[in-house]
Amino acid sequence: MGCEETLQQGSATFYTTPQSGHCSFKDLQGPTGFGTNFVAAVGTGFYQGSAVCGESFEIYSPTTQKKIVVVVTDSCPDSGWCERDYHFDLYTDAYDALGYDRSVGILEGLQWKKVANPYTQGGIKLKMKDGSNSGWTAFLISNHKVGIKSVSVKLADGNDFQPLQRQDYNYWVCPFDTSKGTYIVRVTSILNEDIDIPIQRTESEKIIQSNLQYSDGGCLSFTAEGRCVRQCQNTNSDSTAPLSTSSTSSSTTSLSTGSSVTSTSSTGNTNNPPQSPTPSSSNTPPPSTPRPSMKPKPWPFNITDSSDSDFDFLSNSIHLTFSNVFLLLIILVVLF
Repeated sequence: MGCEETLQQGSATFYTTPQSGHCSFKDLQGPTGFGTNFVAAVGTGFYQGSAVCGESFEIYSPTTQKKIVVVVTDSCPDSGWCERDYHFDLYTDAYDALGYDRSVGILEGLQWKKVANPYTQGGIKLKMKDGSNSGWTAFLISNHKVGIKSVSVKLADGNDFQPLQRQDYNYWVCPFDTSKGTYIVRVTSILNEDIDIPIQRTESEKIIQSNLQYSDGGCLSFTAEGRCVRQCQNTNSDSTAPLSTSSTSSSTTSLSTGSSVTSTSSTGNTNNPPQSPTPSSSNTPPPSTPRPSMKPKPWPFNITDSSDSDFDFLSNSIHLTFSNVFLLLIILVVLF
């Protein structure tokens, strides 16, 4: 598959009150904040009922040739600009970093893409909402590198994970009785990686930080729907290169006891048999050519016989023929 990454078109304005946003992260530098002032509020359609809370977006300005990465921490319900499909209401720190004077106001023609969060520190965090008790609680997930797809709970006396519902204020409500003992909260990313967090007792406003964090899955970016876009692969290959069927590597990273992510790379086509090497002329001796048969000739030698097989014998016997002729002439002189 070719590279499917395309930059989306968007616009931006700025605002000055980023604390206590709709995503419930509260203080940007607080225990559930992402530790950055580069945050944004997005319109209701873009907000998707809090589905984009905690996700990051790289915004680029072709005009100033500057880019920033912001985290969504709030919604922008105002009519007008925020009703656009892809509008970012940027906190002033992020707006200024794009290189515009605030007098410009609305920024048009911006380009953006969803990326892995660069501001996370350590593992993901889970916070139990104020007022939580053993009969009801809700969980806020923060400090996550990629978006959250689902949250589910397996109770101490249960065998299966029960899905929780995400609220518009970014908490996942757990209406079950959690008093039976340690229960497990499973947090699943948009890349289907699971992180399991065991909870011994439900406590109001308690924050638990896991020692696990999601990977970015090797994604260059993500589509608006959350699909991973990987870096384009080089499809040019040397047709003369030998095929390999033996170089295959596999690595597995477990994020919980219940799931893992496996990546496999292969440098050969295992469906095709290996090609037989062509013998090298320098390593293979030339085929032997049989020499002509040397048949013995009866005496006297027939000088008119000039077949190819007799030439070697002729060259070796011609001096004997002249001697015989000379002897014959002497006999004739004596007789006559």
